[in-house]
Amino acid sequence: MMNELGKLHRGRLKAVEERINVLNVIPDRDRNHQCNDPLPSKKPGIEVISSFEKLLKQSGEITCLTSQRTIDCSKFPSPCVAIVDLFSNYVLDGIRSMATPEELPIVAWAPGSAGSTLMFWGPEEYRDGGGGGIENGKAQIEAFDSSESLFGQTADKVLRIPGYPPMYDYERKPQEYTGTVSSALVKVGMKSLMASDGVITVSFPVIEKEGIEACDRYFGSLGKSHFSVGPLELMPDVTEGRDAVTDGVLLFLDKMEGEFGEKSVIFISFGTLFWPTNTSVFDAIIDELKTTKTPFIVAHPSPVARTSKGLLDKIRACPYGLELAWAPQKRILSHPATGWFLTHGGSNSVQEALTFKVPMILWPANDDQPLHASLLSIQFKAAFELIEVRSGIYGKKIPYRYRHSDGPTPKFTVESAKKEFGQVLKDLRGTMGLVVRKNFEELATRVGRVWDEDGIARKGLEAFLKEYVDTGRKSFTCRSYFEIARL
Repeated sequence: MMNELGKLHRGRLKAVEERINVLNVIPDRDRNHQCNDPLPSKKPGIEVISSFEKLLKQSGEITCLTSQRTIDCSKFPSPCVAIVDLFSNYVLDGIRSMATPEELPIVAWAPGSAGSTLMFWGPEEYRDGGGGGIENGKAQIEAFDSSESLFGQTADKVLRIPGYPPMYDYERKPQEYTGTVSSALVKVGMKSLMASDGVITVSFPVIEKEGIEACDRYFGSLGKSHFSVGPLELMPDVTEGRDAVTDGVLLFLDKMEGEFGEKSVIFISFGTLFWPTNTSVFDAIIDELKTTKTPFIVAHPSPVARTSKGLLDKIRACPYGLELAWAPQKRILSHPATGWFLTHGGSNSVQEALTFKVPMILWPANDDQPLHASLLSIQFKAAFELIEVRSGIYGKKIPYRYRHSDGPTPKFTVESAKKEFGQVLKDLRGTMGLVVRKNFEELATRVGRVWDEDGIARKGLEAFLKEYVDTGRKSFTCRSYFEIARL
């Protein structure tokens, strides 16, 4: 959070920094326990609850374990709203035990987009091929309460998330990957949503307008307000963090730009939680890049990355290839040599691609990524999605888009994946590549305006502030939030 605020112009930050207080109250031993336990008990949240109670009652002191600064709670205004992570229901329970909704509303922070929120926690009608309006979301609560593995089940049903292309429910799992969101964790999120007074989703309002409107209706049927704020990248940050690795990357990109021209390099990164399980397919992709003499960078920061010595040696021996255990992603995306981003399509990656206007080649793994891929590639024709690379029992089932196809259907083999990727490389250099780039850059430009004075995201934030903060009570706290919103 402080890194993001640090991107602001010094004059803008100075206007509000004295009103911003970020306090770390969880000891490292409990923080590690909490991070390793997807369904933590209430124990890790004890310090959070006790500290919050001091703020609420304006009594006692709180010491930040990072800065060692101690604050006198009697000198702080009592909180007027609590924003709680969707999966921290132990914190929500603790806050609610000491304050009623009238005394202190709680707003759940959903970490994903409107579309993924509807996919995980929305009405059942979106998962059975049905249609019609949302009359009462309570039926969904009953469905979660009566099923131990509702989200984990697939029954060849059609997902019809508003604004998104239809897909079969099994297409949520296009890769053989064990790290997907569990049903138990989804149930935790549902309970938090139902216990909260409002919901915030980090959405892309330009891209998923219909999904946001559906969230408004769904949560409205439950008597809850919904606010869409996002993307959250305040501004590009590419000026700091120079080190030996970054310098080497920039030298490589400069060289590739000189030899191959602008927008010639493909940057490959699957984030920190995913790596293709079918290593033969990924090896074939690298071979195709070498055969076509396409410059590329491969980042493999994930602890689950299966990078054999043979693969790494192959990349290192390539004069126009570079492999990195960690990559300065924003530096790479902002460089004029970078033309395409081959990624799993997680929310952060999509946001950064939009920020730097680098169109994507999508290799989704699970969760919200297949939604992002279908929306951008089918609906907006602003990305390429690789289909032949799908793996596992669900990934190799027929995709919805091929259900009535008279032509060839995917084979999901190493050879077909290599052939598909080879065709994509040709398309990147042709008319289709120009169309996709143009469409993506236009989307990125529109997304870049959502925080303008009359932007959609700014209006969403100000609607939240008006409902929960600007109520005449505790107005001191309100003004600080409004100043941040108007930066």
